[in-house]
Amino acid sequence: APEPVAPPSNPEGAAAVIAEPVMPRAMVSTGTDYTMDGLPAQVITLLADAGMSDGSAVATAMTASPSPTAMPGVGLASSPEALADCMKRLGLAPGSVPLVLDTATIDGREGSVIVTASQLDLAGQPASLHVVAVGQACTDDDVVAARHWDLPLR
Repeated sequence: APEPVAPPSNPEGAAAVIAEPVMPRAMVSTGTDYTMDGLPAQVITLLADAGMSDGSAVATAMTASPSPTAMPGVGLASSPEALADCMKRLGLAPGSVPLVLDTATIDGREGSVIVTASQLDLAGQPASLHVVAVGQACTDDDVVAARHWDLPLR
């Protein structure tokens, strides 16, 4: 199983940039109790259930229009602005497309799993995904405790 990775570096001055609101391509509330040990395999199942099991499906999702529905969740899942702010504070690159946002539990605590495409191949197709497990409120403590993984796409 992939080991957690360090969060992406956040360049100096990035905190002053206002994050553009973002809508996830798929927003679900699976009720999954993600565990740190099992999360990579659990995310593969999540992606398959969302119809994003391979690179071409992820590429299609990246260019699709996000669902125009409101975000009915709480914390980072309460609005496109809240999600964008949380992603920025987690160090995710500006312009990152949230492919899937799953409101669930992480080691028994309320949280969300955010899946973005992290690397593109030479043809511009997604080569790997970046997954973050973070507390639902996305407080400063949640951001510090967040766990990051890079998962290769098949």
